[in-house]
Amino acid sequence: MRFIFFLTLIAVLFIPYSFTSGPDEWYPFVISEKLDPDSPANIGKLVLDPPAGKHGFVKVKDGHFYFEDGTRAKFWGTNLCFSACFPSKEQAKMLADRIAFFGFNAVRLHQMDFYFEPKGIFEDTNPENSDPQSKTTTVLSKKQLDRLDYLIFQLEKRGIYIDMNLLVSRHFTEADGVINADKLGMAAKPVSMFNPKLIELQKKYAKDLLTHDNPYTGLRYCDDPAVALVEITNENSLFMSDNAELPRYYAEEMQNLRKEWLGEAGKPDKIIKNDLYMYLEKKFFRGMTDFLKNNCGVKVPITGIGGYWNPEDAEAQESCDFIDKHAYWDHPSFPNIAWDDNDFRIQNQSMLTDNTLGIINEIKNAAPINKPYTITEWNHCYPNRHAYETPLLITAEAIKNNWDGLFQFDFKAFLIEHPQFNSIQNYFETASNPQQLLLTAIGSGLLRSNNSIVDGSTENGIFTVRSNSLAGAVGSIKDRTLHLGPFELTADNNCAVFLLETAPKKFIFIQVGEIRNKNSRWEKDGRFCWGTAPTLLKKIGITLKTDNKKIKIYTLDASGKRAQEILANEKEGINSFYLKSVSSPWFEIDAD
Repeated sequence: MRFIFFLTLIAVLFIPYSFTSGPDEWYPFVISEKLDPDSPANIGKLVLDPPAGKHGFVKVKDGHFYFEDGTRAKFWGTNLCFSACFPSKEQAKMLADRIAFFGFNAVRLHQMDFYFEPKGIFEDTNPENSDPQSKTTTVLSKKQLDRLDYLIFQLEKRGIYIDMNLLVSRHFTEADGVINADKLGMAAKPVSMFNPKLIELQKKYAKDLLTHDNPYTGLRYCDDPAVALVEITNENSLFMSDNAELPRYYAEEMQNLRKEWLGEAGKPDKIIKNDLYMYLEKKFFRGMTDFLKNNCGVKVPITGIGGYWNPEDAEAQESCDFIDKHAYWDHPSFPNIAWDDNDFRIQNQSMLTDNTLGIINEIKNAAPINKPYTITEWNHCYPNRHAYETPLLITAEAIKNNWDGLFQFDFKAFLIEHPQFNSIQNYFETASNPQQLLLTAIGSGLLRSNNSIVDGSTENGIFTVRSNSLAGAVGSIKDRTLHLGPFELTADNNCAVFLLETAPKKFIFIQVGEIRNKNSRWEKDGRFCWGTAPTLLKKIGITLKTDNKKIKIYTLDASGKRAQEILANEKEGINSFYLKSVSSPWFEIDAD
């Protein structure tokens, strides 16, 4: 997650958008917690290869991920964060089913280290004292580990791999023996990259976690081939730091390191600083990767920074196995109080009309040479009205550029606080967002299908894509005539339309445009009201025309089960199907 100190670098124009359409232009659609495993839209049945780990450990070969048996390893993933990493057993089954149904074959376990139990991984060793500085973050909770173990077990059974994150949002404490701990902030950035005490604490956490025995799999995490990737730290960089902002003790430590480095006389101050930071980061990553492999038994690829920002950071990760990037389109900015859910600003602009295609060029330009490349956080953030543009656009780019993993951020975060799945809770979460779930399922079907050759192009605010299994378009398609498989299609609004062939002459068709919660709105003072359940989808007037008289179209209900048949109107040998009158965004098509 990209945090506020970085956001202040971005100039954001606030363009409020009012949901002005009448109530009849929106319909409620909440995807069921219990999905039909026999649904034709169960993309997981097409793309997952359970159990995870059956092909051996992930390795790096020829600049990409491969399993030990030679199978290419490519990940279409999502993120679980905070308390969602520690569900009850029933919740774990439900989450695993839901993640698998929509075709994700990897989960990044993120932000586990933010809280003490019951929301986080650390045991509360001093429950009588409410001051977090009195509690050590050096003891992992047995109860929380049991919940994490069972979740991983359920995910692996369904063919879903694990990306294990280490230092993400841990708040070190005085009880840990850390000087000025209360002044260091989340993950003690960037002090955690050079201070020996903080590095020692990171190593202890890594060893305690990665050598932990999972009783449900019978394996330590380090010995489990389904634990496929490891990240050392998240969005951390010395090159983004300002020594003047460090607590005095650590500023003086950095000054002492700098004095030691001044042996290279005659260099300009900026060069000395960059050289020092490069040395320190390389030393940190080399030390951590050696420790993870030799002391923790890690056998899978390791990256240094989850979501690197600067070219120098990529260079500093020379000892790491792969490079990772994060990218967000229209990430909210907060003019007054950080992470105030009602007082934030967005641009509400389209990626497809942006000169650099929004985050696409940013991701492409950050790609490494001769190393695997993942994007473990990407999102077109809610409530941007154009969020339906990105999932298939980024999928097509990943296929064309042979990237190794895409992980949408995030699936679910605050599970204890918000256990329901009937409304959108924040800017990123997709578990309750049918717009994003349906699109990412189509993306998974495209990315994970064998030998996908993608023909994608962007012109006049429209992205069109074709492959051996998919045809679709997204963006400014209102009143345009499109050709998808056996159909000629027209729409009365801008949206995303995709036709995925799941078997010979069997298709899933989706039509999704804007999404919102009931009663959500921008207030006149610029504040945002999130509204209440249920989620609402905007109605799209789609007409499908075909001369194939055998075609039958059925709506799918909220569980993915076949519901009503859409009857055709025949005129001059052409069958027309009009889809606006039905309250569903997904359909089963039988062309046999």
